[in-house]
Amino acid sequence: MSLGLHETRLRRRRQRRWAVLKFLLIAGLLGGSLALAYELGGQIAGAELDALRTEVAASQQEQEAFEAARSRLQAEVARAQQAEAQWRQRYEQDVPRGEVEEILTLVRERLEQGVPAERVRFVVEAVRQERDCADAPETKRFIVRTPIYAGGADSVGFADSSITITAMGEPAVDAQGRPNAWFDPAKPLKVTVTPIGGEPQQVEGELPLHFSLVRGDTEHLFTAVASERRGFLEVTGDRCAYP
Repeated sequence: MSLGLHETRLRRRRQRRWAVLKFLLIAGLLGGSLALAYELGGQIAGAELDALRTEVAASQQEQEAFEAARSRLQAEVARAQQAEAQWRQRYEQDVPRGEVEEILTLVRERLEQGVPAERVRFVVEAVRQERDCADAPETKRFIVRTPIYAGGADSVGFADSSITITAMGEPAVDAQGRPNAWFDPAKPLKVTVTPIGGEPQQVEGELPLHFSLVRGDTEHLFTAVASERRGFLEVTGDRCAYP
């Protein structure tokens, strides 16, 4: 009876020792696995961190390269804009416009028509700001033609009747909207200047009208205004040296 009890105790003791030993073995294995996993995790994390640092460094280099390229492009754009402004300024200075362009076009036409360049140069050099005029203005009055009226006293002559002036206007309208025979001085007027042996010249616009006619070395200056007498136009003419 005592022997059986003793063996039972020994067996239980061996079982407890074996259980403790297995626990220690399992704990050791788990600890080793955890340590190995931690080591591997650290290595992986370090590799990922190194890769991230490399990527950040590459991104910084790309950003720096981009900024440098943008600075170069901005400098090139600024130089191009400055060059464009300079060329525009030179164009504005060198290319004629307005009245200067019209004068140069007229000079070119005269040269193409066979007028000697010496003659053109002489005329340009002879032009002065002040006119050499006779200061003897002459005023004459005549009736303006309309689609309704085309009777007499509708022209005047200047320079010993060698220059004839006529005019055509739009008829005035009464309160009922009916057209009258006389012209409306508030509307545009067409004046025709015809020299003897020359082609008629027309000037159109609202009154007062200023126009001229060159014949040889004389320039005839005219100013047309509405007369106080209904239906009439007054033209004042003077003579000046040309050019």
